[in-house]
Amino acid sequence: GQPASVISRVVTGLVAAATVAGLIAYGLMAHRFSIVDDRSAGSYLFAIVSIFGVLGLTALLNRAWFSLLGLIIAGLVFGWWFSHHAQLSTTWIYLIQHAGAHGSLAMLFGSSLIGDRQPLVTRMAGLIHGHADARRDRYTRQVTWAWTIYFALTCVLSLALFLTDHMLAWSWLANILPIPLLISMFIIEFAIRRHRLPASESGGLTDGWRAYQRLRAEDSQRGDRP
Repeated sequence: GQPASVISRVVTGLVAAATVAGLIAYGLMAHRFSIVDDRSAGSYLFAIVSIFGVLGLTALLNRAWFSLLGLIIAGLVFGWWFSHHAQLSTTWIYLIQHAGAHGSLAMLFGSSLIGDRQPLVTRMAGLIHGHADARRDRYTRQVTWAWTIYFALTCVLSLALFLTDHMLAWSWLANILPIPLLISMFIIEFAIRRHRLPASESGGLTDGWRAYQRLRAEDSQRGDRP
């Protein structure tokens, strides 16, 4: 009924707000550890949990128990080796996380543009609207290109700033700006979508998240857990 729908939306909004707040808090802490080159046990623990924690949470939500156990063991081994033998700053862990994640996403979106494959955003839009549309398909292919370029450029810039020792600028890019940049990308894309597509095809601002959830559910049913 209507009350249940309202409650569901409120809960979803609160969860989204809490997630964004948590990510911002994490970014501020990572920024602090990065700019002062903190090599304390707490700094290493925070960095290692941040890189393995998201993967572990994903495995937990998917009830992939063996994957979760493997991640816990890998995290402990990596943490012990990194803190005792690597003799590197924790910023290397944040670099792996930031550049690695953006590079992986660039390959994910970009690989769907190869040959006769269906662009990833086109597939996601199809899950929302449930029917084919040539105009929408052309637009979503362009959006797939836009996300591919965004993720690739961010990865390259992260590596360039880090390797040229521009640590303050790199930490801002890697730790502070990811959420604002992503939100900006979604808002800009939504504004362009409303201009380029008719109202029946443009959807809402949260369509991307809804499409991802359906894509994840569809792939999980096939035994493919992203």
